[in-house]
Amino acid sequence: MAVSANALTTLDNVKDFYGISTALTTDDDLLEDLIDRVTESIESYCNVTHFKQNDYVEYQDGEGSKYLFVNNVPILSVDSIADDSDWIWAADSTLGTDEYRILDSKYLILKADLFAVGDQNIQINFYLPDVSISFKNYPKEMVAINDPLYFKLNCFQKTFLQ
Repeated sequence: MAVSANALTTLDNVKDFYGISTALTTDDDLLEDLIDRVTESIESYCNVTHFKQNDYVEYQDGEGSKYLFVNNVPILSVDSIADDSDWIWAADSTLGTDEYRILDSKYLILKADLFAVGDQNIQINFYLPDVSISFKNYPKEMVAINDPLYFKLNCFQKTFLQ
C-alpha cells in the first residue's frame, strides 16, 4: 500500500521524524493508512477537497450577490470566472480580470455587477498552493505540538492503549 497522491506528507518524512529506520517495514501499511486518514481528517475539517491539487475548477450556485465564496482556499490566482446559466462557458460568459478581485485569499468580489441567480451557473478556474507538510524545517518540539499525525497517534494511544 502507498499513501494517496493527495497525502500531506510521505512515509519517509514520518519515519525520519519519529526515528524509525527505513529498513523496518513491518508497520508501513499502518503508517501509510494513518497518513491518509489524517490527510482526510484535515481536509474534511478545513472543507477542502485536496490541499495538494493545484488547479481547481469549481461550480457554484449564483445567488444574486457580488460575493462568491469558493470551497477550496487559499486562492492564489484565478484563471477565469464564467457566469452561464446554460453551462456552455463560452467566451462571452467569461468575466474580465478587471471585473473581480480576490479578497483575503478566501473569496471573490465583483466590481460592479452581481452574479446571476442559478444552479451551478458559475464556473471558477483557479490555482491553490501545495501545502504538504515537511517536518525537516521545524524543530521537533514545534512539530510535536502542530503535527496532526503526532496528535492523532497520541490520541490513538491515549484512547485505545491505556
